[in-house]
Amino acid sequence: MKRLLTVLLLLIVPIMLFGQKTWENDSIVVTDLTGTDTTVFVRFYSYGDYSIQFEYSDFDADDGTLSLGNSNDGTSFDKFDDSRLPYTLDVTTNAYTDEVGGTRATVTFTDDAYRTIYLGIKLTLNSVTDGTLYYKYARE
Repeated sequence: MKRLLTVLLLLIVPIMLFGQKTWENDSIVVTDLTGTDTTVFVRFYSYGDYSIQFEYSDFDADDGTLSLGNSNDGTSFDKFDDSRLPYTLDVTTNAYTDEVGGTRATVTFTDDAYRTIYLGIKLTLNSVTDGTLYYKYARE
């Protein structure tokens, strides 16, 4: 009986975990960049939907831009056809006070048209010289 219960648990647990979303966090530090822009590729393990949130409240200028795109190989960048992109990372206009009284500026992108295993994040600095672009994304 104990062996049967163990076998059933080993069969059920993977089924329960299939399709579960996990949250990953990462960042791009502006002072670590050597050029005026950079593209980072995030590897997803399934096709379909995506959700990614960016936090940029400590940027020292309001003209940085953000674009998202697909990549088949983690090196090429095919910008999404989204009217919001490129998105201007304007701290002054987009700042708000969070629940603990801090100032934050965030933007979230979600879609169900994700076609490749890499999501490209292109950050163009323009006159931004300091700050960190934090991002958090869900993947299956």
